[in-house]
Formats: sequence, structure tokens, C-alpha cells
Amino acid sequence: MREGAELVIFSLASFSKDKSLTLFYGIGLGIFAAVLLGYFVFKLSNRINIRLFFIATTLILVIVSSEVLKDLVEEILKEGLKTQNDVIPTALSFGYILIFLVLMIRSNIISKQKTE
Repeated sequence: MREGAELVIFSLASFSKDKSLTLFYGIGLGIFAAVLLGYFVFKLSNRINIRLFFIATTLILVIVSSEVLKDLVEEILKEGLKTQNDVIPTALSFGYILIFLVLMIRSNIISKQKTE
């Protein structure tokens, strides 16, 4: 319900700026693709290794969030400090991913030790 409300709000805001129907075609195509993907995931869910699935989707989310962090730091440096620096945001982004991977590996090692 919340995701649907967000979709409506953001779509109306985008439509008020753009006034083209390509946005609604894109939304319709996205909804169709989501339903189709959901159907296939439902049908193939008994064959999917759920642990691997969650690890893969978590890694995707971490990579996306690291890019958001990079963009945020770039904007803070550009607008707040009036400095243009690409090294610091990139280093923070890679550091974020590296720290997450270390913590994930550590947690898997600890959970395997507890099960033994």
C-alpha cells in the first residue's frame, strides 16, 4: 500500500513537470515487468537457494547505497564546502562496501561456528 502511494505521488509530481504520456507508458511497463518477475519468482521459488538469494540482493542494495553515499558526499563537498574532490567520495564508497563485506564474512564465520 505504501509503495503504491509513493508511486502515485512521485508519478504525479513528475507528470506535472513533464506533461508527456511516456511517463505513464513507463510506469505501465514497469508494473507489467514487476508482475511478470513476481510470477516467475513465485513459480521458481522452491528451486531457489534462499540464503544465496538474500546474500545477492543484500550485495545489490549495498552497492546501490554506496553510490548514494558517494553522490551525497560529492554534493556536500561541492555545495557545502565549495570544493570539487572526486577522491574522497570514491574512497568512502569503496570503504563502505569493504566494511560491509568484512562484517558479512565475519558474521557467516561466527554463525558456522555456532552451528558446529
